[in-house]
Amino acid sequence: MESKIHSLGFCLVKLLVLAAILAFISFQVLYAAGTRAVSVCVDNDDFIKRMDEKFAAGLQEYIDAENLSVSDTEKLTWWSDRHWEADIQIFRDGVLLYDSYYPEGLPLETEGWEMPECEIPLMFADGETELRVYGSYGYRLYVGALVSALLLSFAIFLLTVMMGIRRTIRYIRLLNAEIRVMETGELDHPITVQGKDELAALAEELDDMRKAFREQNRREAELTEAYRSMITEMSHGLRTPLTSLLIYTQMLDKRKFQNEEQMWSYIEKINKKAHQMKQMSDRIFEYTLSGEKENGSR
Repeated sequence: MESKIHSLGFCLVKLLVLAAILAFISFQVLYAAGTRAVSVCVDNDDFIKRMDEKFAAGLQEYIDAENLSVSDTEKLTWWSDRHWEADIQIFRDGVLLYDSYYPEGLPLETEGWEMPECEIPLMFADGETELRVYGSYGYRLYVGALVSALLLSFAIFLLTVMMGIRRTIRYIRLLNAEIRVMETGELDHPITVQGKDELAALAEELDDMRKAFREQNRREAELTEAYRSMITEMSHGLRTPLTSLLIYTQMLDKRKFQNEEQMWSYIEKINKKAHQMKQMSDRIFEYTLSGEKENGSR
């Protein structure tokens, strides 16, 4: 159970849940702040007046471009449908001539309606009229606040996840660097073990492997040094009987002996030195075989 709690999969799930909670809280705070700011802006009379005038200016440009008259209701409706953030009413001499809320025609009960105050002058091809704008400009701003809050919350979610996995990525890079160091033959540098997840278990196994390689190298170095010492000692040991052997063979070759008895004594000494050299060579052979068997068992 404990291994599952510390596993990479479980840690990733916890990280995603934490990031989702932070993103949700951030969305609530950002959206509340955004809607509050939009409300302050929309409730400002100067803002509404500026937006009405901007809306009227756009409609006037369309009327001038198309050379419209008040009776061109289809074209007025076409433009109004594409600028849905506000409804418009057009008056002339206090009489309602067009209402975007009734694109197919004004109802009979609209006759005699009194023209509201604060109208904007609007010039058609057939004369001047008065425009009344009923804007819902806050809708776009509220949508903008919603989209901005969603995007920022998603960015916070991604940032939280990236910061959470950044430590794991750094640890993987550290293990990669330490493995490269081990590949160069440097076995004294330990492998860093962090945490209790699968990466930590892998790091422990790598460190055990490093220790095993280091111990094997130490034993091989000791064995090589032992071979070197043995060969050196045996070389010195072989040199003495070999020198004596050469001396006696030279004496026999040059007939430097007084009688046959002395000759056979030289031959006997040569035989002893030869046996001594054979015993030394057998020992070298035995040491070599034992070293090969030890290396093979490893």
